Amino acid sequence: GPTQYCFRVAECWFSKFVAYSYWSRTSENIFGCSLATDCSFCIKCYSSTKLTRCFEVNDSNNCADCYFCHNCEDLKDSMFCFNTKGKRYAIGNVEVGREAYLKVKALIQKQIADELEEKKSLKHDIYSIGTRPASV
Repeated sequence: GPTQYCFRVAECWFSKFVAYSYWSRTSENIFGCSLATDCSFCIKCYSSTKLTRCFEVNDSNNCADCYFCHNCEDLKDSMFCFNTKGKRYAIGNVEVGREAYLKVKALIQKQIADELEEKKSLKHDIYSIGTRPASV
């Protein structure tokens, strides 16, 4: 299907402004995603539908402004949520309220930005965020 402004993609349909992604459909402005349908402004999201402004989200549907979430539905402004639905301003599946959420969000965004600036990569992703570090 027609795609526009795509770079290093495979199996993308009706998508535009997509890079380093696989199997996107009707998505735009996504980077490093796979199996993303009807998604926009997402980075490193996988096997998901109707995500907006999400980062490191997997197997989720109809979520917006989420970070490091897995198997979620109808989440808004949430992070570190797993196997949950219909929450807003949630951290670890618990709704904490707007003010508390925004404080933690600012800290997480700063940590991500600092780590990317310093190391050019991130230590954690949605697949490793809940794992224990290997023993030394």
